[in-house]
Amino acid sequence: AQEAVDGGFEIASGTQSAGSTAASDTYTNRFVIEGATGDIGLGINTPTSRLHVFKAGLSGSVPLAYFKGEYLSDSSYTGHGSIMKLETDRGDGFNDGYILNVLNSAGTALYVRGDRNVGVGTSSPDFNLHVKKSGTGAIAKFEGDTGRFIYTGTDTGGQYIEKVGTTAATRK
Repeated sequence: AQEAVDGGFEIASGTQSAGSTAASDTYTNRFVIEGATGDIGLGINTPTSRLHVFKAGLSGSVPLAYFKGEYLSDSSYTGHGSIMKLETDRGDGFNDGYILNVLNSAGTALYVRGDRNVGVGTSSPDFNLHVKKSGTGAIAKFEGDTGRFIYTGTDTGGQYIEKVGTTAATRK
């Protein structure tokens, strides 16, 4: 069913009771455009942002959204199958907000701030790349295609940087 509601628009699925009033029908909104704001909701009745997507009961390897890029042959396009672009018009190198904030149940997983600082495990990156981990163990690994790499971490002796893949691994 679809209908205009409060200056907006809804598409819903469900059942309509024969000979009954609309109030007794059972519908679940699938797509909503709020009349006052123009906000779009997928799977939610009251979107709270320009695009609000919600799916209850996700589990296992089922993604909330799936994007697949295809190569575009348009003459004005010179890229190679871009999938997603997040962009802001704010050009002042802001550090009071984010462009991307990926969260899981433990907190921030990936954070890209407006000044282009990137945080892994932190929502307040102090450097171009700021990786934060609780506890001991390897924190970051930098690897080339030759099989050589360095990694950094913490152990009972404190912080370390280790070089691996040369004739002998060395820790400093």
